[in-house]
Amino acid sequence: MSVASAAALTLVTAACLLNRLNGFMPETRVVSGTLTNVDHDERYEAPCGVVAHVHQQCGELPYCCAYYATVTDTLGRAEYFWFFAPVGNTIPHVGTRTLWRLHRREVWELGKCSYRCPSETAYALDSDQDVAPP
Repeated sequence: MSVASAAALTLVTAACLLNRLNGFMPETRVVSGTLTNVDHDERYEAPCGVVAHVHQQCGELPYCCAYYATVTDTLGRAEYFWFFAPVGNTIPHVGTRTLWRLHRREVWELGKCSYRCPSETAYALDSDQDVAPP
């Protein structure tokens, strides 16, 4: 197999995988349900860098906190998603029942590295407007 053929096969394979991902994981998903779990996950928070340390701009708490949440619909099906909130902001509480507009996003484990961080494709809230009354 020539290099050009191998490259073309790789592109076709990548396109097929992307089409599958779009089918199984739509870009936006709306779920009506109750928030049943919220876990703080520091692995997805950006660490304070060297320059910020030198200028004494690092507090003890991260600027933005990462949370992994579970919402369960009336049939008992669970949907998992990420949301990120600046320190001090109100976050959704377990028991909150509402419409959740989830967006497919790439989420990076920034706490582990500073370059080429591991990532995953997952659902996440983009803003406060993604949480609406049912």
